[in-house]
Amino acid sequence: MKIYYLLFYKIYSHIILVNKKNDIPVFSALIALVALVGLNIITIFIIIKLNYPDINLEFSKRSGFTLAITLITLNWLVIFRNNKYKEIISEYSKREKPSTDSFWVICYVILTIYLFFISPTY
Repeated sequence: MKIYYLLFYKIYSHIILVNKKNDIPVFSALIALVALVGLNIITIFIIIKLNYPDINLEFSKRSGFTLAITLITLNWLVIFRNNKYKEIISEYSKREKPSTDSFWVICYVILTIYLFFISPTY
């Protein structure tokens, strides 16, 4: 879970850095995290469907809505239940030494988006 918490924190801190007028950076980080994980899941479905056409995987608006609600609920339980996000922000903001965490988070975001758009041509 620490990697997931770190990903949440880095997205949160980048939102604050880029958009200082954002009143709800925690909620924005949740939506960004849900979008990234959702793109990962959709990419996996696309790759499976292209490589194994015998498997019947249909992705409709209804299944997309169900996926989004499920991801939001799971993230809410993991990060926001009992104000866990406050502990996460407090823990990771105390780090003194510079780390390569931001680099890896940016790589993850770029790779997620790249794979999502390149997977249909695979």
